[in-house]
This record gives sequence, structure tokens and C-alpha cells, in this order.
Amino acid sequence: MTMSTLEETATANPDFRLGSVGEKRSLRARLGETFRRYWYLGFTSFGGPGVHVVILKRTFVTTHQWLSPKTFSDLFALGNALPGPGSTQLAFSIALVRNGTVAGFLGFFLWSLPASIGMTALALGISRLPPTLPDIALAILTGLNAAAVGLIALAAYQLSLGVVTDKVTRGLVLVTASAGICYHAPWMYPVLVGGGGITTLIWDFRSVILRKLHLDRTLKLKLKRSRRRGDSPSASHPPASRPQAGRDRDLSPEQEPEVDRIERIELPELGSGAEDTIMPVVSRLEVPHGKDLEQPEPAKYRDYHSPGDGKYDMPMEILPLPFKGTGGDTGVDVDVERQAQARGQGVRQRQTQKRQEKQDGAFPTTADLQQDQQPAEVQVNEEIHTLPAKTAAAIFVLFVTLVVTFVVLKTTLSQPSREMSLFTNMLIAGTIICGGGPVVIPLLRGYTVDPGWVNSRDFLLGFAILQAFPGPNFAFAAYLGVLAVPWNPVLGALLGYIGIFAPGILLKLALLPLYKDWREYAIAKSALRGLNAAAVGLIYTAVWQLFLVGHIYTSAEGTTTSTVSGALTVDPWWGVVAGASFAATQWYHLPPPVSVLSGAIAGLIWYGVTKN
Repeated sequence: MTMSTLEETATANPDFRLGSVGEKRSLRARLGETFRRYWYLGFTSFGGPGVHVVILKRTFVTTHQWLSPKTFSDLFALGNALPGPGSTQLAFSIALVRNGTVAGFLGFFLWSLPASIGMTALALGISRLPPTLPDIALAILTGLNAAAVGLIALAAYQLSLGVVTDKVTRGLVLVTASAGICYHAPWMYPVLVGGGGITTLIWDFRSVILRKLHLDRTLKLKLKRSRRRGDSPSASHPPASRPQAGRDRDLSPEQEPEVDRIERIELPELGSGAEDTIMPVVSRLEVPHGKDLEQPEPAKYRDYHSPGDGKYDMPMEILPLPFKGTGGDTGVDVDVERQAQARGQGVRQRQTQKRQEKQDGAFPTTADLQQDQQPAEVQVNEEIHTLPAKTAAAIFVLFVTLVVTFVVLKTTLSQPSREMSLFTNMLIAGTIICGGGPVVIPLLRGYTVDPGWVNSRDFLLGFAILQAFPGPNFAFAAYLGVLAVPWNPVLGALLGYIGIFAPGILLKLALLPLYKDWREYAIAKSALRGLNAAAVGLIYTAVWQLFLVGHIYTSAEGTTTSTVSGALTVDPWWGVVAGASFAATQWYHLPPPVSVLSGAIAGLIWYGVTKN
């Protein structure tokens, strides 16, 4: 980067002048920058975890350019692959990789404390409400839930545009969302996310895997023939005079299996002056079932420059294996970034040609217009801050020790205290739940309502009001802590807050150094692509789960009445509210907080119409 480029970047982005790249900054400067960018997010991030991801991306990728889109997607995928609150882990990770561990914790507190304090105050008020609430209040809460459904659906749609890059990732989003809608086992969510990473890994390296399987099969056939003749390949055919592809053997080429007839090609040495030579990597390959792999079209070739003096054209389908490497003694550079640059140059040339055709009078197609409207990718020079590897390993050991200790104590003590049981339950919930807030709510109900610590009405009211609160859904744990420990509500809120958030934060601290070291390897990039797609599929699952419990109403059973929840399908009006929230935010640029408040107004309208 030249000095003029640095000056232009510093002028366009004020954060750059604070030393974002290569310049050592004081802790005070880094904390000050983090505070300026985070202090208001905890008060304005309405709409749930899916919307939070969009807000964080717009703030730190598009506006302030703290991260590249790729790094943001990686952190998002890691947060969803690990247990704990996904959006909170993402906010914590952004501040950490930008300004260090202390700044990461500052960003975490600024992000999570406003909602937690608000839910604590709400719990103090809820406990004093009468057993039955008026219908107008329940209608307002239902309207808030319906608007939240629309915003979460919008977040899933917007994130899908970034992670769906091919048919494989599109299929992963569909399969993950479908599985999450049909089945709700807590263990299934990390399995789905991990399975997404494995799927793209197998797909991207399928040629390597098939080649390995083919070579193993060929070797087995050779060994089988050798045993049949009573000798070994090494004994009968020394390396210097070993026959090739069935020649000079007892078997004729017609008698030889087709899978073993592969044309051997001598590659010229790099730097030998063969600059204009076309590398004949594959001319014709005989495969079973009588199908041929023909030589690729000339249009599929790209220039490939090796570290030596040689220059070759190689087909895109058989470029060097996508592992990070230095080339070694082979003289071949297998850096993935160089291949990406070659592909990007060809795309830019085609875009320039299309624009020239439109200027010459050609009528632009819809695809052309959509392509021109896409913003250019943000170029960010990143410096990833993480803990040292030994410190990260110590934190992981601390996390495991903490969880095991409290679980063992709770199971061995005959009468554990309410405070200890609450903290242990929250710690377990934060450890085993992947998928974010919508997934943890049913588990928290079992951990607090079933033991009799919190009644069902207060749980449902808190969950409904939570949809209108900014910040993470895991702040609900502070609300439940107040109700579970009414004789010391502040301690209960603190135990719930620490217990639910600690596992995800500690795990993220422990694993970020591994991400920093492995992020440039093609294997890691391939797996993260699948993790991203599966994580977005779980956001679609959250849309359906909230839709099933969004309607809050009073149910009468005999002489008793209780507040219960049901599906929003009870009245088509709530589907209209959800769709209007989606459309108003996406196409009319209505801020998410206004969309949520509009849902409350829609609830009032529904109450007025139905009661009259």
C-alpha cells in the first residue's frame, strides 16, 4: 500500500487514523474507539439475533470497515458452531480481533448489559402484577411477536444473499432449516452446523478424494495381479525399467482393465524456456462405464505463473490442489489467493465488456442491472488480535473445570441451594445450546418453570416483552434469575447473567487463536463456507419457532384462568403484520425499532376490531 493510498484511506475512514493497521496503539486509544462504536448498540439493536447480525455487519464491515466481509462471515460461522449466544459472541469477537481482549470484554458488556438490566427491572415489576392481565395488553404483546417474526425472517433472507454461493450452500440452508423446523433436540443444532462444514469440505475436495480412491484401487489391482503371478511389482520391475500403463506386460492393453489405462505425461521443467508451451495435463482419460473425460475448452484456461521462468496455461478444473503452501522444491505455487485473483480479473473484464455493450446500444438484461447494483467488496487491511496459544489453552481448561465442578456438586449434594442450582442450570444451558436465543428459550423453561421457581405466566410475559427489547435474547436469563431468587433478586440476576454468557465467551477466547492460524488454509475456508450456510438455516428455524409461540392469550380451564402461548396462525392478521414488518424494513427502509413499535400498534388495531 502506497503512502497516497494510506492517506486516502485515513481520510475516508476515521478509525484508520487511530492505527488500525500495523501501528501500535495504547490501550486507552483502543478502548476509546471500542466505546465510541459500541455504546449505543445495546440500546438500538432491536429484532432478535438474526437482525443483530445484519446490524453488526452494516456497522463494522460497511460503515467503519473494521473487518473484511470474509472475516465477518468466519466469525459469524464460528459463533453459531459454538454453544452460547451467537450474536453476542459475534459482537465480542469483532471488538477482540480489532482492539484486543480487554476491548472485547468492553464491547461485550456494552452490548449485553442494557438488555440484562432492563429485563432485571422488568422482572421486579412482573412479580407484582395481578394473576390475569387485560386482553389489550396481551394483544400488544402478540403484535410485538408478529413484528419480530418478520424482522428475523428479513435477517435470514439478507444473510442468505451472502452465504449462498452455489447449489451446495443453497441446499445446506434448505436442509438445515428443514431439519430444525421438524426436530427440536438440543444436540441436533451443533450437529447440523458441523455437518454443513463437513459437506462443503467433501464437495470442494471431491477431486482429491476420488483421485485417492482411484489410486488405491489401481494399487490393489496391481498387487492382485502380482500375487497371481507369484511375484511383487518391485521385484519384477525395478523403478528404472518399470513398464508403463500395460506396455511390455504379459497382458495386452485390450485385456487390461480400463481403469488402469491412463496416459502418462512428461511435464517440462520450470525455467527451461518452454514459455509458450501448453501444459497437456489431461488429453483423454479412460474411465469405467465407457465415459471419457475430454480436454477442457480453451475458454476455460487461465494464465498461471509459476515462481520460475516458465508460464503455462492450466485448466481451471485441475489447478493445483487448494492447500496453502510455499511451493517447496516443486517450483509450483499453490496459493489459493493467486487463483482467486486470476478469476477476479476475468470477471472484471467481462463486466467491462458488458458495460461497453450497453453503451453501444445493447439493451441491459435484469441480471446486468442486478450485477451493477451490487456494491464493490470492501478492501480492509486487518490485524487480528487474539490471546497467545498457551493462554487460550489455559482458558479452555478453566472452562471445562468450571462446568464439571458445578455439575458434580449439584448432583452430589443432597440439598443444593437455590442459588447454586440456578447458576448450574444456566451454565449447562449456555454450554449445550447452539443456535442462539430462539433455541435456548424452551430449555430455560424446563430449567426454571418445571422445578417451580418461575410460574408459566411470568415466563411467557417475559418472553413476549423480550421481543421488544434491544440486545441479546440471552438477557432473559437475568429476568429468570430475579424470579427464581426473589429474596435476593440482584444476586439472582447476576447468577443468571454470568451462567448463561460465560461458556460461549470462554470458548470463543480459547478457539480464536486457532482460527487466526488456520483461516488462510483452503481446508478451513471450505469448512467455514458450510458452517456459514448451516448457521443461516438455523435462523430460518428461529422464524418458525417464534411463529409457533407468538400468540399470547388467556385460557380458561374450569374455574381457573392462565396465560398461555399459541401459534400466530390463530388469526391471519398476525401473518399480515409479520409480512408488513419484513417489507417495510427491507424495501421502505423503516428502522427495526419502528417496525417493532408498529407491531404493537397493529395489536391495538386487532383488539379494537375483534372486541367490537
